[in-house]
Amino acid sequence: MEAQKVRLTLDLNPTFQRRLKAIAALRGVSLQRYCQTAIHRKLAKDEDEAFEHLSYHPIPFVVRERQLPSRIC
Repeated sequence: MEAQKVRLTLDLNPTFQRRLKAIAALRGVSLQRYCQTAIHRKLAKDEDEAFEHLSYHPIPFVVRERQLPSRIC
């Protein structure tokens, strides 16, 4: 059974959107996949930085997904 998905809408500057789209195309992935991967990587990094400052995990039953989406080459 596939997990339920939610939609995220971003208002982007047209120039920034074109840059994203161009790099995604050069990588051979969709703009959606490129953005999802970039957000996933940044979130994992931010989580690691936030949790390293704690002496204990405040919610021990939280399981974070560590597998990145398919690699963007």
